[in-house]
Amino acid sequence: MLRSRQLPPTVALKTPRYPAIPLLSVLCIPRQPPLPSSELVTSPLFRGFDRKNKLIKFAEFAKNSIKLIHCNYALPIMNPNRRTAKPQPVSGEAAMNDLIDFAELKAAGLLPSPTRDTLELMQLCQSGDDDTGPLLDRIADVPALDYAVRALAGQNGREGTLAEALNTVGAFPTSQLALALDLLHQHRRGACADFNYTRYWSHAFAMACAAQALTSEMPVASGPELFCQGLLAGIGSLGLANARPRSYAKLLRDCREAPVSTLLRRESALYGYSHLSMGAALLRSWRLGHIYSDAVLCQEAPHMATDRHTRHLARLLQLASCMAGLYLAQPGERKALVAEMAATSSRLQLDTRVLLDIVDVANGNWRQWCNALDLQEHLPLAMQTAPVATIPTTAAAAA
Repeated sequence: MLRSRQLPPTVALKTPRYPAIPLLSVLCIPRQPPLPSSELVTSPLFRGFDRKNKLIKFAEFAKNSIKLIHCNYALPIMNPNRRTAKPQPVSGEAAMNDLIDFAELKAAGLLPSPTRDTLELMQLCQSGDDDTGPLLDRIADVPALDYAVRALAGQNGREGTLAEALNTVGAFPTSQLALALDLLHQHRRGACADFNYTRYWSHAFAMACAAQALTSEMPVASGPELFCQGLLAGIGSLGLANARPRSYAKLLRDCREAPVSTLLRRESALYGYSHLSMGAALLRSWRLGHIYSDAVLCQEAPHMATDRHTRHLARLLQLASCMAGLYLAQPGERKALVAEMAATSSRLQLDTRVLLDIVDVANGNWRQWCNALDLQEHLPLAMQTAPVATIPTTAAAAA
């Protein structure tokens, strides 16, 4: 039996393209079971739905501006003389089980997260306590962090004290260093088959060295701080590889020759997060500052940043990423990357000779980091050195 709503029969829906349709003719239809969630998500006519499909609220119905509220079934309205097209099969990328719930995955431990010891060390760094003794002891217990703090302070070998190095680098960049080195120790390998973890970390340190070298021409922050920000700017890719290893491996295969914009678009469609938005979310969850997280989010489109300081930092990260890509590129790929880097630097009004000097300085620093942290796999053969005693990333490894 049809059940109609108590509305005047004279009320009609008027649209620019279609004639008036009696409202009762639309609403007096049999109740239908809810559509599968996958079909609701892929339909461009719907603005939102709840997970149980018990209530669908339409803020706007396509271009006809027909507002329908509290309906529990899909309601297609179209020209009655037009034949209805057969529904298209839903692709695997639109599957609901690939959408990422950040809080749920973080609680389940499926996103990159620091260990408890590193969290305690980060809290010591951010406490603002004048007594640095406990912090220095914790840093000395982690050989890789000890090396990193001294290297960023410009101490060659052990010519200075750790306290002097910490004072030069700063407590907050030290906390970021501790976080990055902990994640490096945890994620040298992983379950995502087409995600090259060693190459990812090599690119991360190349970007860090490039960002630090750009400080002389773009003094957005101190050199150690920009090093750490470049080091974690691509953490969203690692997050997606951890959260969805199988589907992200397939996506990386499909987008291997595609531009970054295509990869970002497909990541957002599949997961609800791109690697940039995932990186920004992770940085916010670690309380590393909203300017930094916003700059990471906008590094492929710095003009989208609303804040001037954020926009400058995003432009620096964009150029540092170009430089890092150039270091890791194969000979046949370098011409296009050089052109991209030149175009990016011209927008920043950087002199070409100055930029080439910066590229050389950053390249030398990057080679030293890769040799020290056993990331030589993606260095060109001419840059690889003889095997050296690498730095353990944790105190347990050192023991």
